Amino acid sequence: MNKKTFLILSGLAVLAFFLRAYLLPDNLFFGPEQGRDFKVIRDIVVSHKFTLIGSKTDIAGVFHGPIYYYLASIPFALSGGDPYTVALFFILIQSLSVFLIYLLAIEFTGSRRIGYISALLFAVSFGSISYSRWLSNPALTIPLSAAFFLFYLRFLKGK
Repeated sequence: MNKKTFLILSGLAVLAFFLRAYLLPDNLFFGPEQGRDFKVIRDIVVSHKFTLIGSKTDIAGVFHGPIYYYLASIPFALSGGDPYTVALFFILIQSLSVFLIYLLAIEFTGSRRIGYISALLFAVSFGSISYSRWLSNPALTIPLSAAFFLFYLRFLKGK
């Protein structure tokens, strides 16, 4: 990735962060599920009670992995438990997905132009903006899925 591409994608990541964080204090939903998750995060940070099971899914007996809890514990510990800081941390991760989307589009098409367009669409997409404001474990779905498909395509191509 050359310097020009890095600067363009960095600008798109800043734009994505701004659009996702804009008016966040007025639109941050903190309900029972978020409270349950924050109790587990607090237990990890304060009581050092680690877990190997993440939050439950809609399927009985099936759970998400605990990576959301462990990643959220970093800003939770640094901010003293402020949900707004945790939300900004996950918004930052979502915003950095611009780079993954760009690389994934290039792997699919071989066109840098399509990569730029894909990264721009992700940065300004209303759906991805509202999705990233959701303070819950699915916040990692987009970056982890993009990374998975990027690495999978590279594996299939022998890279």
